[in-house]
Amino acid sequence: DQVGTDNNEYIEIYNGTGAAVSLAGLKLILVNGSTTPGAGYLTVDISTAGTLPDGGYLVVGSTTLLATVTANAEIAFAVASNNVQNGNPDGVVLIDDNNDVVVDALAYGGAMSANLSSFGIGNAAGVSLVEGNALVMTDSNTAEGALARRGNGSDTGDALVDWHFTATKTPGAANP
Repeated sequence: DQVGTDNNEYIEIYNGTGAAVSLAGLKLILVNGSTTPGAGYLTVDISTAGTLPDGGYLVVGSTTLLATVTANAEIAFAVASNNVQNGNPDGVVLIDDNNDVVVDALAYGGAMSANLSSFGIGNAAGVSLVEGNALVMTDSNTAEGALARRGNGSDTGDALVDWHFTATKTPGAANP
């Protein structure tokens, strides 16, 4: 998130599984929380990145950001800026479209659900994007930074514990 126009946005996926992981069938869905349940407004097919090695990073981002990043894999957003909404709430979901399951999710700016039924997941009532306690982060439009998972990929199942706002952005490298 940048102050004003968001032209260096990114979403980072880290593989800390201990083995290489095929990205076949995986998609990122960005969700607008202004509707109930939230509707996807952008889908990024990350299967085009192939396989992510253990300890590897995939960065989906704006072309201006990707020009400065060294990651194992990179995918550019289709437009240069304002791809990731900053509403309260909004969210992002990583799904396995081959097996119709949610792999990971984050709702920011409060609790929300997403209608993923068009992907064969859940129903029209929505699937919660909150693990444990909701992360309530609002876009101040005065502080530049990113939401980062604590512990570089650690997942306790509680969004309030796992995620934090940081002014230190590290696309393609370990989180602060």
